[in-house]
Amino acid sequence: MKRTPPSRRAGFTVVEVMIALTILALISVNISMVIRTSTAAYGAGVFQSVLEDQASQTMDRISLAILSSTATSTASVPQAPLSTSSVEYSTVLGYENGHLVSSDPERIEQLVAGGLIQWSKDAGSTNANTVVWASGVPSILEGETPNGVDDNGNGLIDESGLAFEATGSKVTIRLTLQRKDSEQKQHQKTLKSVVTCRN
Repeated sequence: MKRTPPSRRAGFTVVEVMIALTILALISVNISMVIRTSTAAYGAGVFQSVLEDQASQTMDRISLAILSSTATSTASVPQAPLSTSSVEYSTVLGYENGHLVSSDPERIEQLVAGGLIQWSKDAGSTNANTVVWASGVPSILEGETPNGVDDNGNGLIDESGLAFEATGSKVTIRLTLQRKDSEQKQHQKTLKSVVTCRN
């Protein structure tokens, strides 16, 4: 009589199931880490892009205002290595009876207390207009420390987050904006523009 061997039961042992679950858990953890890192990198990139757009828009506004001003109205802007965080100017409106007609005095300034850039027209009068153009302006420009030395190598000493410096009819504008993202990581953007007064 022929004996048949006992059949093996199909299935997995407890050890095999545990190994499979461990491998699955490791794969899941790695996938979630990759997704989290990718999401954080994307968020930081978007945040930096928005900050750069805000800095560019603010610099464009300031540059356009200075561009349309008269060189004589920006004559009080110091030359390097000094700078100022505010500028007063007038824009040319045209000519009347052969005489140059200028706008009421305008002012762009950094308010250190609130980290703001403020534009004002006809300040001190009852018809004064004031608009905040930007926030998040640090008290000192990126790379600089208030120590009487040119720390960031741009030729200026202890310049603020918004700095104006003139050479003849050309005004150099430097601007730093900074913000913290949701993870409290600091982001900064610094821009420089050289504008020649048209009039």
